[in-house]
Amino acid sequence: MVGMILDLKNKFSRSVELYVEKWNVSYMDAVLTLCEEYNVEPEAVVKHLSKPIMEKIKTEAQSLNFLPKSKTKLPF
Repeated sequence: MVGMILDLKNKFSRSVELYVEKWNVSYMDAVLTLCEEYNVEPEAVVKHLSKPIMEKIKTEAQSLNFLPKSKTKLPF
């Protein structure tokens, strides 16, 4: 069961990466387009995205002001 989940995560994440490379679109657009193609809700695929893709989506969302930018504080 765990192996199937990891395989699905790897396959979907790889599909997103390939779509971004092929069509030169944002990661958010790639995920939404693939969800539409497979008739799946975006909320359902979040758990199947790799951490690097989630970070890229977060960065894209911050640059578009969909999310607040992270505030990095110096330790002094």
